[in-house]
Amino acid sequence: MRILQLCKKFPFPVRDGEALAITNLSRALQAFDCEVSMLAMNTVKHFAEPDDLPADHGGYRRIETAEVDNRVRPWPAFLNLFSKESYHLSRFWSPA
Repeated sequence: MRILQLCKKFPFPVRDGEALAITNLSRALQAFDCEVSMLAMNTVKHFAEPDDLPADHGGYRRIETAEVDNRVRPWPAFLNLFSKESYHLSRFWSPA
């Protein structure tokens, strides 16, 4: 079975429970002969270079990242008060 794991942040380095859970889930799925690929947002706050990933980390078949600049900016936040769009959601929009 082929599985695509969607992640809201790149799970490396393993610094918290979320990254540990993502890594352990992929390893458990591979133990059941699943091919696991990952698509992760690479945000400013949790930025990591995918090329720096150790070879044994997660054992993913393929890793893709989408760089997302989701910083809170005062001026766009103010202008958003006059729109019908959610500012929180607009920060995570990426053409990638």
